[in-house]
Amino acid sequence: MTEEEVSLLLNTFMYLDYKEASDGMKLKEILADISTLPDYQEGGIHYGEYCILKEASIDSRIGDLVIGNQSHLLGYDSGTNACTFAEEGGSTYVVYRGTADGEWFDNGLGMTSESTLQQERALAYFEEVVEREQISPGDRLIVSGHSKGGNKAQFVTMNTKYDGLLDACYSIDGQGFSEEAMLSFYRKWGVFAYRKRAEKIIGICGENDYVSSLLNCVILPENRYYIKTPVDRENFVGYHDIKYLFETEEITDANGKVSTIFHGKKNPYTAGKGELGNWAMALSDEIMKLPPKKRKGCAAFLMQLMELKGKRKDGLNGERLRLSDAETFLELGIPVIIKTLLASEEGWRFFDEVKSGGSFASEMQGSVCFKAYGRGLYRQSDRVLDFQRKGAELIKKLEFLSDEMDVYMKGNPLLKHRLMTEKRRLEERLDALKEIADLLKVSGDLYGKKDREAKDAFLQVGSFQG
Repeated sequence: MTEEEVSLLLNTFMYLDYKEASDGMKLKEILADISTLPDYQEGGIHYGEYCILKEASIDSRIGDLVIGNQSHLLGYDSGTNACTFAEEGGSTYVVYRGTADGEWFDNGLGMTSESTLQQERALAYFEEVVEREQISPGDRLIVSGHSKGGNKAQFVTMNTKYDGLLDACYSIDGQGFSEEAMLSFYRKWGVFAYRKRAEKIIGICGENDYVSSLLNCVILPENRYYIKTPVDRENFVGYHDIKYLFETEEITDANGKVSTIFHGKKNPYTAGKGELGNWAMALSDEIMKLPPKKRKGCAAFLMQLMELKGKRKDGLNGERLRLSDAETFLELGIPVIIKTLLASEEGWRFFDEVKSGGSFASEMQGSVCFKAYGRGLYRQSDRVLDFQRKGAELIKKLEFLSDEMDVYMKGNPLLKHRLMTEKRRLEERLDALKEIADLLKVSGDLYGKKDREAKDAFLQVGSFQG
């Protein structure tokens, strides 16, 4: 079993959410302890992860791994959620879990910040482990994580003072970083040292994972790999669920019933990223073009929606959604999403795949529903046009100021240049707003046409299903 496969399995363990294990226990002992608990039996919420690890632990390299340095026993908050696994006389694995309840706001802050509190705490945990375990240059040290945990593992690799002791990083479905963070890496280390650190990071993703496509990727293209993830068509979230990297569908009885089976071996690699991942990357690129404050507002709104799924309604560190964040999302976020879906090449390829009934569509059929109201799209178009009109008025004011400047000020070429530069920037923004408004109106026309067709069919048949 390769080091990469061991890392994948240990990240699966993190989603067992079992906090009763004692440091020093072997993985096979922990699995024996939980085997009779309802959550880990058939029908339980962690049954898939348990099956994967149970089968994999037959291999002594997995079953005999010893857990240690559990973050909740060292006084770290629930968001850090990390531990180590060690081979006797062999490698030490540092593993971070994905987003915890209350951490979604921190994900949003990662879209505009050089670093976030949770990233910094992950770094502090890693360096404490190095010192507690007295890691030396002769030891093998690996860091890994899934989703936000993968982002933390990358952050540790790019920032730790113990870079000389860290041998490899495995980021599984982990998102990237803001432009501010990427610049900080370059400033801190310089181009050569930056690349030496980045070369240690291996990206392992599901073929249609949509989180690893977000933000700026620090992982070198030659170090990115994609794994087949056959997901039940009603389970869209499964494309980002680590256990589906180990899932197959098998005929389990004489009647041809197909069942989902989770194995202890990862699925094979695929040629590259799927259409869902490509569209997620296109959407991320558009969002990252927004000014930092606007991007931060859109991110805060989206992360608040994700946070509502958990018990906490605010951030782990007291972050809260502001009214201005919601307004920013309505003003800019929704048009960006619609534009990426309907105007980008990636969006059209995604829809073509769904329409043609390709492999992605066959797995996703019935689980994706796009719902919109023509009148709502028209209202959004009018609102965008209103912003565009206000911008046009501002341009006229700039032209007036330029013409009415005192003679001695007109002789200042720098001031004149700044006014003209600002005018050109505004004109570019206004052109983009007009394009978005037109797109929203066209979308409204399309939905209105479909509504009319559906009503006509209802009147003709007397009943309607669809």
